[in-house]
Amino acid sequence: MDPQEDSMKIIGFIKRHQRDVIEKVLQDCGLWEEDVARGRPVQEMAVS
Repeated sequence: MDPQEDSMKIIGFIKRHQRDVIEKVLQDCGLWEEDVARGRPVQEMAVS
């Protein structure tokens, strides 16, 4: 935000392929969540 004005200005764009930049911004804001490793989904077995 510009202290001289009461409005915000766009100063740059982050593109989808810039994962490292997106991760850094979200970490700085405390919003980054690490991916949780998951196993294979459990399939229910039919009981007859």
